Parts: sequence; C-alpha cells; structure tokens
Amino acid sequence: ASADAVKAKYHELGLRINTVNNRTWKLLSNILQRPFQLDVALVCEVVEHIETLEAATPESDTDGRLGSILIFVPGWQDITSVIKGLEMTLKDRRKQRGWARNRAWNILPLHSMVPQKEQMKIFDLEDPHSGRRKIIVSTVLAETSVRNF
Repeated sequence: ASADAVKAKYHELGLRINTVNNRTWKLLSNILQRPFQLDVALVCEVVEHIETLEAATPESDTDGRLGSILIFVPGWQDITSVIKGLEMTLKDRRKQRGWARNRAWNILPLHSMVPQKEQMKIFDLEDPHSGRRKIIVSTVLAETSVRNF
C-alpha cells in the first residue's frame, strides 16, 4: 500500500494522525507491508508469568486447581513453533528451582491438520490437583470449528 492509500484509509476510518509530514505516512505504509512475525518468546514468557504468579499465590480462589490456557496463533507453523518454545521453556525452568519442578504441561495443538480424535482431547479434564496444566495452541478457525461440535 502506498503512503497515499494508507492516508486515505486512515481518513476513511475516521482515524487522525496529527502530522503534515508525508514521512509519517510512508513509515506507516512500510510497517503495514511487513509480514506478521509471531513473537514465540513473548508467548512463552506470558505462560511462564502466569505460572509464576499462580505459584506465588497457592491459596488463591482456584483451590489449588490449575486453569487451562488457550493461545491463538495465525497458522500451523506458528502452532508448532509455540509448542516447541513452550516445551523448551518448561525444560529450562525445571533445571531451576521454582514452580516448574511441580508442574507438567499437556500441550495440545488445535488445527484442521490434526485428526478429529486428537482435536477432541482438548475437552478431556485434567485431575484438578495433579499439577498438570492444559495448554491449547490453536488457530481462530480451528476454535470456531470445534465450538460447533
């Protein structure tokens, strides 16, 4: 998209950028043309942060039960990258003292490429006091199709 096209779209949407400098519009145009890159490390840090917070407050309202985590990503490659990143995160954290010593993650991909029987595992219940957390890594389209079961 050209700088003029970006500027026109912003105005059409009612968005205002207070500038008369065409450089700003060219910069926005360049940013919008970049391919999306999922920050797998950031996703892993967020999951780790959740685990750290829950480990610090064991007497929370959850009565020791671990909730599931649902992560949405754009596609299959991102699903596999996030799963690999999460597996490495847990492995690395187990070498240290802290929450990871008593935790296990049941990481499940949810995508049309996964057989339906495997997709249905997302509905399996975890033992509430097992220290095992279910983490589902899904595309939005896969979530929509499973919701219709």
